[in-house]
Amino acid sequence: IISACQKGGQWRQALQLLDLMRSEDLTPNEVSYNAAISACQEGIQWQWALDVLMAMEDELVAPNRFSYNPAIGACAKGHQWQLALTLLRSMQQADFEPDTVGCNSVIGACKMGDRSRSLLTLILLTEVQHIASELMKHEFLRSEE
Repeated sequence: IISACQKGGQWRQALQLLDLMRSEDLTPNEVSYNAAISACQEGIQWQWALDVLMAMEDELVAPNRFSYNPAIGACAKGHQWQLALTLLRSMQQADFEPDTVGCNSVIGACKMGDRSRSLLTLILLTEVQHIASELMKHEFLRSEE
């Protein structure tokens, strides 16, 4: 049901369903959380996406790439490039190799970022583009095997 909320852009309902599951002593799994985070991304609700990501960790449900990418995307859509970059780094620290989806979201967020910080944005953008370039090389090499 939460996945249907995600596809319909109904982020409020997705969050309400997570709360309902908890109140009924049902433990949401990573699929439920990921769908709620994706719904928040669609609704450009980066604060809620981060709250759900933190709730996963609090409830000992391990986030995965499908948790991080929509959270990064929500931050990017909300023009929160610093948070998007922080999440990308957190993803790496959690031993998940960033993919082109996460990297492209961060690049887009940096491009939309505060122009008064253009030098810092350029440095961060270069760092993320390097990560994306390495990922594309790695993916190409894997496809050649």
